Amino acid sequence: MVYFRIGLQLLVLLCVSCTSSSNGGDGSDEYTQNAILQELYITPQTDTQCESVYSDSFDSGSMVCAGDSEVGVCSGDSGGPLFYDDGTDNILLGVTSWTINNCEYTYYKYGGFADVYEFVGWIEATTNYDITATSMEHSDSIVQPTIIGGIDAETDNHEYFVTLMTKYPDYTGYYYPFCGGSYLGDGWVLTAAHCVDDLSSEEQIYLLVGNYSDEMAYEVCTYDEFGVDCTWSADSESEDATGFVLYIGSYLEIHTVTGSDITVHDDWRGDVDDLENDIALIQLGPSPWPSNESLSLPSTDLFAELAEDAEQNPGSDISVMVIGHGLSD
Repeated sequence: MVYFRIGLQLLVLLCVSCTSSSNGGDGSDEYTQNAILQELYITPQTDTQCESVYSDSFDSGSMVCAGDSEVGVCSGDSGGPLFYDDGTDNILLGVTSWTINNCEYTYYKYGGFADVYEFVGWIEATTNYDITATSMEHSDSIVQPTIIGGIDAETDNHEYFVTLMTKYPDYTGYYYPFCGGSYLGDGWVLTAAHCVDDLSSEEQIYLLVGNYSDEMAYEVCTYDEFGVDCTWSADSESEDATGFVLYIGSYLEIHTVTGSDITVHDDWRGDVDDLENDIALIQLGPSPWPSNESLSLPSTDLFAELAEDAEQNPGSDISVMVIGHGLSD
């Protein structure tokens, strides 16, 4: 069983069959990132169901899993939220962590997520901030039921979504999304440990808080004897499109952080065969912090309740949502 952590580090592995990763594409790549944030409702699964598929690789103490056949998360979605709309708040239940089999949701049809409920104590201890007691106001633009198999999110939805970006390769000068995150309020962002665990204390990454789909575009690169020339297009099928997304908006919207602003869970080991405790916090600074909506943390094991209900009521509309700019077919 081959597992794929679905952040920047695994992007090349997942694109081995793509022409774009090394020499420019022709718009026919098997996978491409989405400039427009994607949203997808999937079914929460019980620990028993997850263990029946993944055996000992699934750790019920730090993970949950969710998904359906032929839809789910893929490379680039790591760190983003798995959440539930309870009619009042959007409650953060999981952090996108892993998938298998090159994002092909057939028999192995569930994605793996860090179980946020198990980490609420660590989050509050790390941030020194009682997030669960904070009143969060939400707009009326709650996502509607309708990422592989996802649909375009409205640009005024998901203001709590965080895009993690890098400027690699440096010669283009553009910012490239590689992972997602969730804004918790008071300058704190929750993401997957594997997205940020290899950053040095001085190395920089760049964060956008909110849905910036209207300021994302598709990279287009041409190559000749003098090197590579990269620009952007609004069309993912443009000639020489590479399959990657970049940010073309104002740099004034970008929060710059370094490895010293990141706290990775102490029990995260970064082993591709052991993805337990795949969770990290990023502190934005200095204030003022974003005034965007925030995702609430669960006060009960809500995911387990939803999964149990979904199992007992086959065909019901009990579902949770994932969002991200990750790869799609």
